[in-house]
Amino acid sequence: MKTGIALLFGIAVIAPRIAQADKTFIMGKGAAWNCAKDPVISINHGAATYTFTGKCVTINVSGGENKLTIESVDTLNITGSKNTVTVGTVDAINVTGSNNKVTYKAAKSGNVTSHSSGNNNAIDQAK
Repeated sequence: MKTGIALLFGIAVIAPRIAQADKTFIMGKGAAWNCAKDPVISINHGAATYTFTGKCVTINVSGGENKLTIESVDTLNITGSKNTVTVGTVDAINVTGSNNKVTYKAAKSGNVTSHSSGNNNAIDQAK
C-alpha cells in the first residue's frame, strides 16, 4: 500500500515537469513562437529566422546565420557564428563564436550582464 501511494505521489510530482518540456527547433527556415506556450527555447541549427513574443526565460542558439527577434528574455545564450539578434528586454547575454551581433533595447532589471568569447562579436544597446 505504501509503495502504491509513493508511486502515485511520484507521478503527480513528475508529470507537470514533463508537460513543461523545452521547445527545441532542429530544422527548418524558422518560426514564430509565443513563449507563454513554453519559455525555454533551443535552436540547434542555422540559417533560419525566428520571432519570439511574450516573456521567454532562456533562449539557447547553437548554429550560425540565424536571425532572431525577441520581445523579452531573461538569458540569451549563443554558440556559433554570424547570428543576428534583436532583443527588446534582456538580463544576460552570453556569446561564444565569431561575427555575432546582438542589439538590445533595455535591461529587464538593473544592467544587462554580457559575456563574449570569440572574434568580432558585438553586444550593443540600441540608441
